[in-house]
Amino acid sequence: MCKTVLMELAILRLLSANIAPNGAFAHKPGHLKAIYLAPARALVQEKVRDWGERFGPLGVTCRELTGDTGHEGMDSLDTADIIAATPEKLDAVTRGGMRFFSDIGLVLIDEVHLLSESRGASLEAVIARIKVVSRLPEMRGQPISSVRFVAVSATIPNLQDLAEWLAVPPQGIKCFGEEMRPVKLRTVVRGYNPTKTDFLFERRLNDHISQVVADFSSGRPSLVFCSSRRGTSDTALQLVKDAGRSGRGSPYVRDAQQAARLAAAAGGLRDTSLRECLAAGVGYHHAAMEPADREVVERLFIAQDLQVLCTTSTLAMGVNLPARLVVLKGTRRYIGSEAEHSSGYQEYERSTCLQMVGRAGRPQYDTEGVAVIMTERQNVRRYEQLVGGSELVESTLKQVLSEALCAEITLRTISDVSQAVEWLRSTYLYVRAKRSPDTYGMPRQPNGEALDRWLRDKLVLSTVQELAKHGMVRLHDDGFSLEPLPPGQIMAERYIRFKTMVSLGGAPSGAAMPDLLKIVAGSAELSSIKLRRSEKKILNESNKAGGTRHPLINPEKPGKLLERVATGADKIYVLINEGLSDTPSDKLDFSLRQFKMAAAAAVKQQLEDNWSNSRQHNVFPLAQIDYIMRRKRAQQGLTVTQAPAASGRLTCRVVGVAEQTGKYHLRCNTGLLKGTYGGGEVLRPAPAESAAELNFAADADSSEAPLVTLTAAVNAELLVTAGGKRRRT
Repeated sequence: MCKTVLMELAILRLLSANIAPNGAFAHKPGHLKAIYLAPARALVQEKVRDWGERFGPLGVTCRELTGDTGHEGMDSLDTADIIAATPEKLDAVTRGGMRFFSDIGLVLIDEVHLLSESRGASLEAVIARIKVVSRLPEMRGQPISSVRFVAVSATIPNLQDLAEWLAVPPQGIKCFGEEMRPVKLRTVVRGYNPTKTDFLFERRLNDHISQVVADFSSGRPSLVFCSSRRGTSDTALQLVKDAGRSGRGSPYVRDAQQAARLAAAAGGLRDTSLRECLAAGVGYHHAAMEPADREVVERLFIAQDLQVLCTTSTLAMGVNLPARLVVLKGTRRYIGSEAEHSSGYQEYERSTCLQMVGRAGRPQYDTEGVAVIMTERQNVRRYEQLVGGSELVESTLKQVLSEALCAEITLRTISDVSQAVEWLRSTYLYVRAKRSPDTYGMPRQPNGEALDRWLRDKLVLSTVQELAKHGMVRLHDDGFSLEPLPPGQIMAERYIRFKTMVSLGGAPSGAAMPDLLKIVAGSAELSSIKLRRSEKKILNESNKAGGTRHPLINPEKPGKLLERVATGADKIYVLINEGLSDTPSDKLDFSLRQFKMAAAAAVKQQLEDNWSNSRQHNVFPLAQIDYIMRRKRAQQGLTVTQAPAASGRLTCRVVGVAEQTGKYHLRCNTGLLKGTYGGGEVLRPAPAESAAELNFAADADSSEAPLVTLTAAVNAELLVTAGGKRRRT
């Protein structure tokens, strides 16, 4: 609450520039903007609601900019006075153009310690972009030329580094102690002996969870954070089991009225295990639950009818459900191949841990909140330091420097190597590299000039040369000037990771839909999607279903279906297929259905937008033809079958119009099309930049519809003519 008031005061100070000499508020919509940046969509949406009500009477508008924002929402940004956004979305949107940048007069950064995490690179990149633009000569006199930064964070030891990065004067640095908290927070870290595996360790903590809740909850609402969805239900059932041992009823049910309300709510649930838990005053909450069940659980917890709620860490960044007691049941979660340890498990990121701990204490009910962190004995000191604010905030920009540099070159904020070095000086990475070069694998330099030379020669130039090697940018013969190329523009504007773009560019000629799906499924962007044990059965069934267009094939047995889905990439591949299927499975849980729709929509958008108008940068022509012809199949009477990927062919059968014994017409906007019909070649490759056409007559005596095979077509559109009427598909 305190930090929100600070940010609101900063907004009021910005708006005071609109007060005329006579005291009237001369508001010009969108001419003086405040940008609010927060790590979670839920935090952004909360601010949009609150500030919309608070500032609305002044005519001041607040708009959301997150993954939920559609085209209509984007159009309203120009006239918005406050834009509340996630760093990733603001970075992505402004890579395509900085139309409202000149109007930015204030930037509010919530949870600035996010910089230390993998997502922090987006925050760092967009702030560096604002700083660079603010110094451009053409911005003089515009609000951005004197932009003000206000950043808030949990307690951190290197506050001066952040102040230097944001050019904060000494009087602008404020540090508040625990005495400023409206509800005092007590944090307890408990260590337990490790087990052979992380899975067994979490199971062991189940033996202690009931006692922890009893010792610290004081009979008030408690949140128990678990590392997995399965862990939430297992923990809740353990609490119910332990409660039943007393023989005196559940300690989480106060009276008969509460019991009746819980029983009534449980009767409408689909999840039978959740029904059992609710009767004892315990619940669980995770992303795979049906929305209706989740809403019931949230309502009961807010009403204090549900005394203990077991949930995943994602709740800490989402729904606002504070509690008297917060328990972190374990401090590691499974993230797969990205983990430093071979087990695939890794400690929670700093901001995730602080978000969970920060849920403890309810200002309207409690005078004190309690957070208990249950971890392995060797980690006790680490978590005592973390909650005590003694962990340094570092930069993660170096890990995605290729993407960040390419974005700035695309925007033309960088047009030569010297400007690239100047941009780097605007980053938090530069501040920390000066202070602690060893942390970033850099040799210590005697002075700033020597550091700049090293950064230019060893970091900037090497990154630019790597981009140039893969055709993302052009480094001119003078070794100095830089120019964006279409693939680099695509990478920047579509927010594609460098490794993914290299994979797309390296796809073989004639690549088809399965090739595209494999690259998407194995991309760095989706590497956080993991395969859960509970999902394997339904995904295997989906892959083997008859309606699957492009099933996973066993690489060791060509032509044979993959028997078992084994990786996160396999899961993504199957789910995208589900999204493209005309007969999708009805057995997927809520989270799988949501991911299926989002991933399939992204692939569809990719194919419809056609990547680029330039033929040489389009490496998935057959995938595009496949999608384009299937898109209108129901209306146009078309079916499409995909030949094996290795053949580089797409086979399509025209159905319905064949009965009219009409003529069929196939057209390709650009060259490189070859078609066969009835065993003979009827269309040869057309010259570049010209159209290739295929005309043939249906066989009136044939019971089968015409079958056409296409190879390596670009920007294809199928035009079918029957009885003189042409129809586009």
